Amino acid sequence: MRNIFWNTLSLLILALCLVYCKRNTPEINGPTICPSANFLSTGFSAHRISDAANTSTIDFSGTDGIAVQASFNEEISWTLVMRGTTSGASRTFTGRSNAVNVLWYGDSQTEQFFQNGETISILLNASCKEEPIGIASMAITANGITSFQKVGALISNFNNGIIPGGVYGQTNNLEPAPNASGMRTSASTGYVASPQGANYYNISGRARSASTGIDTVTWYFGGFDLDFTSNTAIVNSMATLNEDPSQVYLNCFISSGGVPNSQMQLTIKERYGLSTKERKVVRDVTWTGWKMVSFKMSDLGIIDPREIKIVSYGLGASSVPQHLGQLNVDLVLFTNNAPLQH
Repeated sequence: MRNIFWNTLSLLILALCLVYCKRNTPEINGPTICPSANFLSTGFSAHRISDAANTSTIDFSGTDGIAVQASFNEEISWTLVMRGTTSGASRTFTGRSNAVNVLWYGDSQTEQFFQNGETISILLNASCKEEPIGIASMAITANGITSFQKVGALISNFNNGIIPGGVYGQTNNLEPAPNASGMRTSASTGYVASPQGANYYNISGRARSASTGIDTVTWYFGGFDLDFTSNTAIVNSMATLNEDPSQVYLNCFISSGGVPNSQMQLTIKERYGLSTKERKVVRDVTWTGWKMVSFKMSDLGIIDPREIKIVSYGLGASSVPQHLGQLNVDLVLFTNNAPLQH
């Protein structure tokens, strides 16, 4: 009996030790490979994907991008950085190989986005070496803000994609001109560019009685639809999304324009057989300025992201009925596998 007790106790201690040891063993992702004394780099180039002879300018507004290439005589760890010299936006690629073949379509991994007209610096670095092994620069030409066609399924950045026809709802409650809801451009009163830049869409609400004109309060001001049911280009782009809703995200930039207690009311309409299913989510806009918000489709109950046909945004009050509200929306974009990096 005593031997059984000690044998059992020993096995238990051994099991606990194995679990503990496994839990505290760091992951090994592979060592960094530094260049040897005989390292050589050849064939570094940065050019338009569509035109290898163009190494000076790029227009991201379509499907074009930048191709960066280099060859090494041995396998090394490398880092490639694209940086906007005006915006400060950047995009980084890393690898461990004996060659670099990177295609980049203008997306950013920072809070800033690349801007029209700025110069992009391109640096290729080898681990353990102080000096870059490749240096280039290209200028973004006019209308060159990325369309995100190669990053995900772009619904609208209010320059490309679907443009709303107008705001619906309690239209008598909406602000009069020049603060009427609708498209905001750099010429608009109170314009504050999102990180994406250029145009965005605005709902400005002011509750008041239609009959007396007296100010009042409301739970809901209005909204707008992005209906791409008949837009072949966007429908085809949506068809490239993962059918698994846990792998698809809806991303957008949101701000309240500084108006407190404003609420975003998002509705996604998915075609399901012969019917349409609606999924709704609300988000109180409690932050200052613009912020990227992302929603995983499985969290909203979406069955097949490829069957989404309408995305709607509404402006409401967050906690109690409000007299004023505002919602600004930019860059409505679906991405695969992860939220948009910005």
